[in-house]
Amino acid sequence: MAAQAQTQTDKSNFLRRVLQANTATSTLMGILFIGLSGTVASFLGLASPAIIVVLGIGLLVFAAGVYWASTQNPTHRQHVLIIFLLDVAWVVGSTIILLTNVIPLTTEGKWAVLFAADAVAVFAALEYYGLRRLKS
Repeated sequence: MAAQAQTQTDKSNFLRRVLQANTATSTLMGILFIGLSGTVASFLGLASPAIIVVLGIGLLVFAAGVYWASTQNPTHRQHVLIIFLLDVAWVVGSTIILLTNVIPLTTEGKWAVLFAADAVAVFAALEYYGLRRLKS
Protein backbone atom coordinates (compact mmCIF):
# COMPACT_ATOMS: atom_id res chain seq x y z
CA MET A 1 0.00 0.00 0.00
CA ALA A 2 2.85 2.42 0.86
CA ALA A 3 4.58 1.62 -2.44
CA GLN A 4 1.38 2.43 -4.33
CA ALA A 5 1.07 5.78 -2.51
CA GLN A 6 4.72 6.56 -3.31
CA THR A 7 4.19 5.74 -7.00
CA GLN A 8 1.15 8.03 -7.12
CA THR A 9 3.18 10.79 -5.48
CA ASP A 10 5.96 10.34 -8.04
CA LYS A 11 3.41 10.58 -10.88
CA SER A 12 1.90 13.66 -9.26
CA ASN A 13 5.34 15.26 -8.82
CA PHE A 14 5.99 15.17 -12.57
CA LEU A 15 2.75 17.00 -13.26
CA ARG A 16 3.41 19.43 -10.42
CA ARG A 17 6.81 20.33 -11.95
CA VAL A 18 5.24 20.88 -15.36
CA LEU A 19 2.64 23.18 -13.80
CA GLN A 20 5.37 25.07 -11.92
CA ALA A 21 7.28 25.62 -15.17
CA ASN A 22 4.08 26.78 -16.86
CA THR A 23 3.47 29.16 -13.93
CA ALA A 24 6.96 30.64 -14.19
CA THR A 25 6.78 31.12 -17.96
CA SER A 26 3.27 32.59 -17.91
CA THR A 27 4.19 34.95 -15.06
CA LEU A 28 7.33 36.13 -16.83
CA MET A 29 5.49 36.73 -20.09
CA GLY A 30 2.62 38.49 -18.31
CA ILE A 31 5.03 40.88 -16.58
CA LEU A 32 6.93 41.43 -19.83
CA PHE A 33 3.71 42.16 -21.76
CA ILE A 34 2.50 44.65 -19.16
CA GLY A 35 5.85 46.33 -18.59
CA LEU A 36 6.91 46.52 -22.23
CA SER A 37 3.49 46.65 -23.89
CA GLY A 38 4.44 49.44 -26.29
CA THR A 39 7.61 47.70 -27.41
CA VAL A 40 5.86 44.33 -27.78
CA ALA A 41 2.95 45.90 -29.72
CA SER A 42 5.38 47.66 -32.06
CA PHE A 43 7.40 44.46 -32.56
CA LEU A 44 4.22 42.53 -33.43
CA GLY A 45 2.93 45.31 -35.68
CA LEU A 46 -0.05 46.30 -33.55
CA ALA A 47 -1.28 49.89 -33.52
CA SER A 48 -2.14 49.93 -29.82
CA PRO A 49 -0.42 48.35 -26.81
CA ALA A 50 -3.78 47.98 -25.00
CA ILE A 51 -4.34 44.42 -26.25
CA ILE A 52 -0.85 43.47 -25.05
CA VAL A 53 -1.62 44.84 -21.58
CA VAL A 54 -4.90 42.88 -21.48
CA LEU A 55 -3.07 39.77 -22.67
CA GLY A 56 -0.44 40.30 -19.95
CA ILE A 57 -3.10 40.60 -17.25
CA GLY A 58 -4.76 37.45 -18.59
CA LEU A 59 -1.45 35.60 -18.44
CA LEU A 60 -0.96 36.64 -14.81
CA VAL A 61 -4.46 35.43 -13.90
CA PHE A 62 -3.78 32.18 -15.74
CA ALA A 63 -0.42 31.81 -13.96
CA ALA A 64 -2.10 32.27 -10.58
CA GLY A 65 -4.56 29.48 -11.39
CA VAL A 66 -1.81 27.18 -12.63
CA TYR A 67 0.24 27.89 -9.51
CA TRP A 68 -2.74 27.08 -7.30
CA ALA A 69 -3.30 23.81 -9.18
CA SER A 70 0.38 22.93 -8.71
CA THR A 71 0.05 23.25 -4.93
CA GLN A 72 -2.88 20.87 -4.54
CA ASN A 73 -2.14 17.51 -3.01
CA PRO A 74 -3.46 15.30 -4.41
CA THR A 75 -3.36 16.88 -7.85
CA HIS A 76 -6.90 17.53 -9.09
CA ARG A 77 -7.23 16.05 -12.56
CA GLN A 78 -10.14 18.35 -13.44
CA HIS A 79 -8.08 21.48 -12.75
CA VAL A 80 -5.16 20.25 -14.79
CA LEU A 81 -7.55 19.28 -17.60
CA ILE A 82 -8.84 22.87 -17.68
CA ILE A 83 -5.26 24.18 -17.84
CA PHE A 84 -4.49 21.71 -20.63
CA LEU A 85 -7.57 22.83 -22.58
CA LEU A 86 -6.65 26.51 -22.14
CA ASP A 87 -3.16 25.76 -23.45
CA VAL A 88 -4.66 23.94 -26.43
CA ALA A 89 -6.98 26.92 -27.02
CA TRP A 90 -3.92 29.23 -27.05
CA VAL A 91 -2.27 27.06 -29.71
CA VAL A 92 -5.45 26.86 -31.81
CA GLY A 93 -6.00 30.62 -31.52
CA SER A 94 -2.42 31.30 -32.52
CA THR A 95 -2.79 29.00 -35.51
CA ILE A 96 -5.95 30.80 -36.61
CA ILE A 97 -4.22 34.18 -36.29
CA LEU A 98 -1.28 32.96 -38.37
CA LEU A 99 -3.31 31.21 -41.06
CA THR A 100 -6.02 33.84 -41.55
CA ASN A 101 -3.98 37.00 -40.98
CA VAL A 102 -7.00 38.29 -39.03
CA ILE A 103 -4.45 40.31 -37.05
CA PRO A 104 -1.89 41.71 -39.48
CA LEU A 105 1.44 41.00 -37.82
CA THR A 106 4.95 41.86 -38.87
CA THR A 107 7.10 39.00 -40.10
CA GLU A 108 8.91 39.04 -36.77
CA GLY A 109 5.56 39.09 -34.99
CA LYS A 110 4.42 36.01 -36.87
CA TRP A 111 7.58 34.19 -35.83
CA ALA A 112 7.06 35.28 -32.22
CA VAL A 113 3.47 34.01 -32.23
CA LEU A 114 4.65 30.73 -33.76
CA PHE A 115 7.42 30.36 -31.19
CA ALA A 116 5.04 31.09 -28.30
CA ALA A 117 2.48 28.62 -29.67
CA ASP A 118 5.19 25.96 -29.91
CA ALA A 119 6.21 26.55 -26.29
CA VAL A 120 2.59 26.37 -25.12
CA ALA A 121 2.11 23.20 -27.18
CA VAL A 122 5.04 21.62 -25.32
CA PHE A 123 3.37 22.47 -22.00
CA ALA A 124 0.08 21.03 -23.25
CA ALA A 125 1.81 17.81 -24.35
CA LEU A 126 3.56 17.46 -21.00
CA GLU A 127 0.31 18.15 -19.13
CA TYR A 128 -1.46 15.52 -21.21
CA TYR A 129 1.32 13.04 -20.49
CA GLY A 130 1.14 13.86 -16.79
CA LEU A 131 -2.62 13.41 -16.76
CA ARG A 132 -2.27 10.02 -18.48
CA ARG A 133 0.33 8.99 -15.88
CA LEU A 134 -2.01 9.93 -13.04
CA LYS A 135 -4.77 7.83 -14.56
CA SER A 136 -2.69 4.64 -14.73
